[in-house]
Amino acid sequence: RVLFRSRNIDLGGLKPKEVAELISKDAAGGLRAKVLADPALEIDKWAEEHITLPPEASKSGKYRIAETPMARRILQVLSPIHAARRVVVKGASQMLKTQVGINFVLASAHRAPSNILVLEPTDNLAKRLSARISKAVKDSKALRAIFAPPRSRDRRNSTRAKEFEGGTLHIETAGSAANLSELAARYWWVDEARELMLDIEGQGNPLRLVEARATTFEHNSKGLITSSPGEAGSDPIDAEYERGTQEVYLVPCPHCGHHHELVVDNFRYERDPDTGYMDRAWFQCPECGADIDERHKGDMLRDADMGGTAHWFARSRGDGETVSFHVSAFYAPVWSISWLKLARELSYARAQYEKGSPTELKSFYNTRLALSYTDTQNQISAEQLLKRCEEQRYAPRMLPDWALVVTID
Repeated sequence: RVLFRSRNIDLGGLKPKEVAELISKDAAGGLRAKVLADPALEIDKWAEEHITLPPEASKSGKYRIAETPMARRILQVLSPIHAARRVVVKGASQMLKTQVGINFVLASAHRAPSNILVLEPTDNLAKRLSARISKAVKDSKALRAIFAPPRSRDRRNSTRAKEFEGGTLHIETAGSAANLSELAARYWWVDEARELMLDIEGQGNPLRLVEARATTFEHNSKGLITSSPGEAGSDPIDAEYERGTQEVYLVPCPHCGHHHELVVDNFRYERDPDTGYMDRAWFQCPECGADIDERHKGDMLRDADMGGTAHWFARSRGDGETVSFHVSAFYAPVWSISWLKLARELSYARAQYEKGSPTELKSFYNTRLALSYTDTQNQISAEQLLKRCEEQRYAPRMLPDWALVVTID
């Protein structure tokens, strides 16, 4: 990598040792300039200062970490001052993923500028994201100052490419490998990874293709992968999550203080005995067994910066460069989807499952629990299969006269 500053130096008459010393000093100066180029950017604090959520958002106005405390550490890890090279967020639908990504790319463009590549699975999603980013830029004086004005004649600010001082934000789709070639990008973000093609035009996994765009920035690149999961065993977000620290958000029981993850196994709900209408949903503390009502959620979600004790807990050391997070809809802000709403959805999904249709339950697992789904009802063990074997045995390659079709399960 070239770290030398551009200087016109006459080396004539200098001895080899003097030339070596001069080059060494110049290289050191260039290296210092390179290191000092990145400020101590903390994206969580930057976002509260520069991001405004539009009126059509579920919670409009100035962006506040207090609304989704879980986002604080994710944004801190995405900051250039953190050593992580890859950040994975396996989250429920409408749960902070897109806003985290927008904060990441805009903060990087503003304070540590370089090329940015964002990959969406479809053209429609790319257009929606581009529109959201444009609105965020429009609502920030600092961002308006560095981004090219929209609809300029030289097309420096379009749906797919938005130039800013120090680089360009490229928003591409994964439908063609050509979109991922011939572009060097220090920052990258792959959104809705579960919807990506596993192999683009025979050139391999799009996640790896995107990461390859950051090869020349190996010393300071940063990538983000966000998605809700899909089918168990074949979901890319699960594989990426398992590469990392596998962090879950632990909240304190309001009765005994025990810190635990909000999981479906501890989720309870009940119907009114007279009307049959579901009217209550709560969690049961896995330690003391006490009921935890939704009125406790606001205080439970508070982290140390807000005077609370909720925190992320890493279940793995990971590969040393990937930090991964899991967050379900149970952690949604109090003004968003309620536990009671989730209970009604879960109850309906379970009822449909009992009728032989797993589609609703799969959707709940993927979009609400942020978990990949396995239909255990349709699985069969080797022991169960052996029990189904008929006692009668047939000679190899021989069938009884009455057999018309041969099948295997």
